Amino acid sequence: MLRRVKDILGYPLAAVDGDIGKVHDCLFDDDFWIIRYLVVDTGGWLSEREVLISNVEVGKLDPALRDFPVDLTRSQIENSPELEENAPVHRQKEMEMVKYYGWPAYWDSTFVPGPTAAGVAMAESLTETRPDHDQFNPHLRSVKEVCGYNIHARDGYMGKVKDLLFNEDDWLISYLLIDTHKWLPGGRSVRVAPVRVEKIRWADRTVYLNLDKKHIRDAPEFDDKGPLDRQYEIKLYEYFNR
Repeated sequence: MLRRVKDILGYPLAAVDGDIGKVHDCLFDDDFWIIRYLVVDTGGWLSEREVLISNVEVGKLDPALRDFPVDLTRSQIENSPELEENAPVHRQKEMEMVKYYGWPAYWDSTFVPGPTAAGVAMAESLTETRPDHDQFNPHLRSVKEVCGYNIHARDGYMGKVKDLLFNEDDWLISYLLIDTHKWLPGGRSVRVAPVRVEKIRWADRTVYLNLDKKHIRDAPEFDDKGPLDRQYEIKLYEYFNR
Protein backbone atom coordinates (compact mmCIF):
# COMPACT_ATOMS: atom_id res chain seq x y z
CA MET A 1 0.00 0.00 0.00
CA LEU A 2 1.28 3.47 -0.90
CA ARG A 3 1.59 6.15 1.76
CA ARG A 4 2.67 9.78 1.72
CA VAL A 5 5.75 10.34 3.85
CA LYS A 6 4.37 13.61 5.19
CA ASP A 7 1.29 11.75 6.41
CA ILE A 8 3.34 9.61 8.81
CA LEU A 9 5.30 12.49 10.32
CA GLY A 10 4.12 12.87 13.89
CA TYR A 11 2.79 9.32 14.08
CA PRO A 12 3.60 7.57 17.39
CA LEU A 13 5.76 4.46 17.57
CA ALA A 14 5.07 1.67 20.03
CA ALA A 15 7.85 -0.57 21.29
CA VAL A 16 6.94 -3.97 22.67
CA ASP A 17 6.69 -2.49 26.17
CA GLY A 18 5.41 1.04 25.61
CA ASP A 19 5.51 4.21 23.56
CA ILE A 20 8.88 5.51 22.39
CA GLY A 21 8.03 8.76 20.62
CA LYS A 22 6.88 10.09 17.27
CA VAL A 23 8.18 10.05 13.70
CA HIS A 24 10.11 13.30 13.25
CA ASP A 25 11.66 12.58 9.84
CA CYS A 26 12.68 9.77 7.50
CA LEU A 27 16.12 9.14 6.02
CA PHE A 28 16.07 7.66 2.54
CA ASP A 29 18.83 6.16 0.41
CA ASP A 30 19.00 8.16 -2.81
CA ASP A 31 20.99 5.38 -4.48
CA PHE A 32 18.22 2.78 -4.14
CA TRP A 33 15.30 5.08 -3.30
CA ILE A 34 14.33 3.31 -0.11
CA ILE A 35 13.58 4.64 3.38
CA ARG A 36 16.31 3.20 5.61
CA TYR A 37 15.49 4.82 8.95
CA LEU A 38 12.78 6.61 10.84
CA VAL A 39 14.07 9.54 12.88
CA VAL A 40 12.22 9.36 16.18
CA ASP A 41 11.63 12.26 18.53
CA THR A 42 11.54 10.48 21.89
CA GLY A 43 10.07 13.44 23.77
CA GLY A 44 10.69 13.71 27.48
CA TRP A 45 11.52 10.13 28.43
CA LEU A 46 14.97 10.34 26.77
CA SER A 47 15.59 14.04 27.45
CA GLU A 48 14.28 15.01 24.02
CA ARG A 49 16.89 12.85 22.34
CA GLU A 50 16.37 11.67 18.75
CA VAL A 51 17.08 8.06 17.72
CA LEU A 52 17.15 6.15 14.46
CA ILE A 53 15.01 3.06 13.96
CA SER A 54 15.78 0.83 10.98
CA ASN A 55 12.95 -0.12 8.66
CA VAL A 56 13.63 -3.78 9.52
CA GLU A 57 12.25 -3.16 13.04
CA VAL A 58 9.08 -1.31 12.00
CA GLY A 59 5.82 -3.14 11.36
CA LYS A 60 2.86 -1.97 9.32
CA LEU A 61 0.91 1.02 10.50
CA ASP A 62 -1.98 0.05 12.75
CA PRO A 63 -4.96 1.91 11.22
CA ALA A 64 -6.98 1.65 14.42
CA LEU A 65 -4.32 2.93 16.82
CA ARG A 66 -2.60 5.06 14.16
CA ASP A 67 0.86 4.05 15.30
CA PHE A 68 3.80 1.99 14.08
CA PRO A 69 4.72 -1.14 16.04
CA VAL A 70 8.47 -1.46 16.65
CA ASP A 71 10.06 -4.81 17.49
CA LEU A 72 12.35 -3.39 20.17
CA THR A 73 12.11 -2.65 23.88
CA ARG A 74 12.34 0.79 25.42
CA SER A 75 15.49 -0.33 27.22
CA GLN A 76 17.15 -1.30 23.93
CA ILE A 77 16.37 2.10 22.47
CA GLU A 78 17.44 3.95 25.62
CA ASN A 79 20.86 2.27 25.56
CA SER A 80 21.40 2.61 21.80
CA PRO A 81 24.29 4.65 20.34
CA GLU A 82 23.57 8.36 20.54
CA LEU A 83 23.35 10.60 17.48
CA GLU A 84 24.87 14.02 17.06
CA GLU A 85 22.08 16.57 16.93
CA ASN A 86 21.46 18.06 13.45
CA ALA A 87 24.53 16.27 12.05
CA PRO A 88 24.78 13.94 9.02
CA VAL A 89 24.72 10.24 9.83
CA HIS A 90 28.27 8.91 9.65
CA ARG A 91 28.98 5.36 8.52
CA GLN A 92 30.76 4.85 11.83
CA LYS A 93 27.47 5.54 13.62
CA GLU A 94 25.62 3.11 11.35
CA MET A 95 28.28 0.50 12.13
CA GLU A 96 27.73 1.04 15.83
CA MET A 97 23.98 0.55 15.44
CA VAL A 98 24.49 -2.56 13.27
CA LYS A 99 26.68 -4.02 15.99
CA TYR A 100 24.31 -3.00 18.80
CA TYR A 101 20.99 -4.04 17.25
CA GLY A 102 22.16 -6.79 14.90
CA TRP A 103 20.69 -4.98 11.90
CA PRO A 104 21.78 -6.03 8.41
CA ALA A 105 24.56 -3.85 6.95
CA TYR A 106 22.64 -3.04 3.77
CA TRP A 107 25.71 -1.49 2.12
CA ASP A 108 27.75 -4.71 2.28
CA SER A 109 26.46 -7.93 0.69
CA THR A 110 28.96 -10.07 2.65
CA PHE A 111 27.55 -9.02 6.01
CA VAL A 112 25.94 -11.73 8.14
CA PRO A 113 22.71 -10.16 9.45
CA GLY A 114 21.16 -10.71 12.84
CA PRO A 115 22.42 -10.44 16.43
CA THR A 116 24.70 -13.47 16.03
CA ALA A 117 28.35 -13.81 16.97
CA ALA A 118 29.24 -13.88 13.29
CA GLY A 119 27.17 -10.78 12.63
CA VAL A 120 28.77 -8.82 15.45
CA ALA A 121 32.25 -9.95 14.39
CA MET A 122 31.56 -8.82 10.83
CA ALA A 123 30.33 -5.43 12.06
CA GLU A 124 33.50 -4.98 14.08
CA SER A 125 35.60 -6.00 11.10
CA LEU A 126 33.84 -3.56 8.77
CA THR A 127 34.21 -0.75 11.30
CA GLU A 128 37.94 -1.33 11.58
CA THR A 129 38.80 -1.95 7.92
CA ARG A 130 36.61 0.39 5.90
CA PRO A 131 38.70 3.46 4.93
CA ASP A 132 35.56 5.63 4.79
CA HIS A 133 33.98 4.45 8.01
CA ASP A 134 34.29 7.87 9.65
CA GLN A 135 32.69 9.71 6.73
CA PHE A 136 29.02 10.60 6.57
CA ASN A 137 26.87 8.45 4.30
CA PRO A 138 26.35 10.63 1.19
CA HIS A 139 23.30 8.64 0.11
CA LEU A 140 21.23 9.11 3.28
CA ARG A 141 18.94 12.10 2.81
CA SER A 142 16.24 13.71 4.93
CA VAL A 143 12.75 13.66 3.45
CA LYS A 144 12.01 16.95 5.20
CA GLU A 145 15.03 18.48 3.48
CA VAL A 146 14.18 17.22 0.00
CA CYS A 147 10.56 18.37 0.13
CA GLY A 148 10.72 21.86 -1.32
CA TYR A 149 13.61 21.16 -3.70
CA ASN A 150 13.23 22.64 -7.19
CA ILE A 151 12.39 20.31 -10.07
CA HIS A 152 14.01 20.87 -13.46
CA ALA A 153 13.05 19.07 -16.64
CA ARG A 154 15.49 18.90 -19.56
CA ASP A 155 14.09 22.22 -20.81
CA GLY A 156 13.75 24.18 -17.59
CA TYR A 157 12.11 24.70 -14.22
CA MET A 158 8.74 23.04 -13.65
CA GLY A 159 7.92 22.87 -9.97
CA LYS A 160 8.94 21.68 -6.54
CA VAL A 161 9.07 18.38 -4.65
CA LYS A 162 5.94 18.29 -2.54
CA ASP A 163 6.20 14.84 -0.98
CA LEU A 164 7.48 11.30 -1.49
CA LEU A 165 5.21 8.27 -1.78
CA PHE A 166 6.46 4.95 -0.42
CA ASN A 167 5.24 1.36 -0.31
CA GLU A 168 4.69 0.34 3.30
CA ASP A 169 5.47 -3.31 2.51
CA ASP A 170 9.13 -2.70 1.62
CA TRP A 171 9.70 1.05 2.29
CA LEU A 172 10.64 1.61 -1.35
CA ILE A 173 9.91 5.11 -2.64
CA SER A 174 7.60 4.70 -5.62
CA TYR A 175 7.07 8.33 -6.62
CA LEU A 176 8.08 11.92 -6.12
CA LEU A 177 5.02 14.14 -5.85
CA ILE A 178 5.59 17.36 -7.81
CA ASP A 179 3.76 20.63 -7.22
CA THR A 180 3.59 22.58 -10.50
CA HIS A 181 1.63 25.59 -9.25
CA LYS A 182 4.49 28.03 -9.86
CA TRP A 183 4.88 26.84 -13.44
CA LEU A 184 1.48 25.80 -14.81
CA PRO A 185 -1.44 28.27 -14.70
CA GLY A 186 -3.79 26.93 -12.06
CA GLY A 187 -1.20 24.31 -11.14
CA ARG A 188 -1.65 20.66 -10.28
CA SER A 189 0.19 17.74 -8.71
CA VAL A 190 1.91 15.02 -10.71
CA ARG A 191 3.65 11.83 -9.66
CA VAL A 192 7.06 10.98 -11.16
CA ALA A 193 8.89 7.69 -10.57
CA PRO A 194 12.48 7.86 -9.22
CA VAL A 195 13.71 6.22 -12.43
CA ARG A 196 12.96 9.58 -14.09
CA VAL A 197 15.47 11.33 -11.82
CA GLU A 198 18.67 12.00 -13.75
CA LYS A 199 20.60 13.62 -10.90
CA ILE A 200 20.20 15.64 -7.74
CA ARG A 201 22.39 18.66 -7.05
CA TRP A 202 22.23 18.91 -3.30
CA ALA A 203 24.10 22.20 -3.10
CA ASP A 204 21.54 23.80 -5.41
CA ARG A 205 18.57 22.00 -3.83
CA THR A 206 17.49 20.88 -7.30
CA VAL A 207 16.24 17.58 -8.77
CA TYR A 208 16.82 17.09 -12.50
CA LEU A 209 14.52 14.82 -14.52
CA ASN A 210 15.20 13.03 -17.80
CA LEU A 211 11.88 14.34 -19.11
CA ASP A 212 10.69 17.39 -21.03
CA LYS A 213 8.23 19.81 -19.45
CA LYS A 214 5.51 18.72 -21.88
CA HIS A 215 5.68 15.20 -20.41
CA ILE A 216 4.69 16.64 -17.05
CA ARG A 217 2.21 19.15 -18.47
CA ASP A 218 0.28 16.41 -20.30
CA ALA A 219 0.58 13.72 -17.61
CA PRO A 220 -2.57 12.46 -15.85
CA GLU A 221 -3.47 14.85 -13.04
CA PHE A 222 -3.14 13.47 -9.54
CA ASP A 223 -5.54 14.39 -6.75
CA ASP A 224 -3.07 14.53 -3.88
CA LYS A 225 -5.91 14.82 -1.38
CA GLY A 226 -7.60 11.67 -2.70
CA PRO A 227 -6.83 7.99 -2.17
CA LEU A 228 -3.56 6.54 -3.51
CA ASP A 229 -5.37 4.11 -5.80
CA ARG A 230 -3.92 1.69 -8.34
CA GLN A 231 -5.97 3.12 -11.17
CA TYR A 232 -3.86 6.29 -11.30
CA GLU A 233 -0.67 4.22 -11.36
CA ILE A 234 -1.97 2.31 -14.37
CA LYS A 235 -2.77 5.57 -16.18
CA LEU A 236 0.65 6.97 -15.34
CA TYR A 237 2.44 3.82 -16.51
CA GLU A 238 0.54 3.77 -19.79
CA TYR A 239 1.24 7.46 -20.35
CA PHE A 240 5.02 7.31 -19.80
CA ASN A 241 5.43 4.00 -21.67
CA ARG A 242 3.28 4.60 -24.72
